[in-house]
Amino acid sequence: MLEKVDPLRGPITRPVVVRQEEGDEQGGTHRGGGRKSEIYGFFDPEHGIRMRAGITTYTPERYNPRHRHTDEAVRYYYRGAECYGRDVLEEGDCVYVPEGVYYGPTKTAEKCDHNVRLSLHFPGPSGFPTPVWSEVMAAQKEMREKNVGQFEKGLFISPNGKKQDGFEAVQEYIVGHKLDYPQPRYRSYIIMRHANYSWVALEGAPGVSVKHLGYFNETGPNIKMVRMEKGAQTPGGKVAFQQVRLVLDGEVEYDGENYKPVSCMFFPAGAPYSPTTAVSETTLLVTQLGKPGTSPLPFCVL
Repeated sequence: MLEKVDPLRGPITRPVVVRQEEGDEQGGTHRGGGRKSEIYGFFDPEHGIRMRAGITTYTPERYNPRHRHTDEAVRYYYRGAECYGRDVLEEGDCVYVPEGVYYGPTKTAEKCDHNVRLSLHFPGPSGFPTPVWSEVMAAQKEMREKNVGQFEKGLFISPNGKKQDGFEAVQEYIVGHKLDYPQPRYRSYIIMRHANYSWVALEGAPGVSVKHLGYFNETGPNIKMVRMEKGAQTPGGKVAFQQVRLVLDGEVEYDGENYKPVSCMFFPAGAPYSPTTAVSETTLLVTQLGKPGTSPLPFCVL
């Protein structure tokens, strides 16, 4: 069992905005080579915050076997294309992977030399915690140093030859026992082809329009794309749910600072946040998340 790593950089009680180059850069992992990531970690368990966002570039070298997670994920395909079994996710596609649902194998699509994916991991309605990324990296390093097995093409191979998903093996090493997965609410992941959605004007915010991609569970995720004309503004406020906003293209100004792709904006529940202004025509990907036991999320509040 891994000795616990302190995941906190301090309490998260106000909005945090992270530029891409300020993320924690990671190369090859338990998934093998062919991967380079900028990870943004928002972990403050005392305030109910356990979230990991990031932008990752994959090459054809990387391969993930069919697997599942104890938490949930929202992914947006920024460049290139990726195969989920027989499904091909292309630029502009968004996918919701519910807790406990199997998916994959995943790999970069044919005729693509790479694909770029934006990801957000968070606890699902069952409340299973999202693994702290610093613990994941420390665990796989320790597993290699202790020679407890080998990572190969997304799998972990024990000395006795037993094979299992690499990320599952790392999680079990961290917690010290076999994982207990939540019972899935859905039969499969859900693909959202944003090109087939219509833009809808956001009431009370001139120059701002929304694509409502999907609303799942009483706790979310509530997933939207937001388009802002130059000079347009989303209102400030204070809401009872968490928000993550990823700048897909364009540029925004927030609290006197400008942010370009792919900056990540995290607004904690109950924390006042300022208006966001489009410096140029801008598109955001917005994911909103509630907590188990609280009121369901509103359909459209930004």
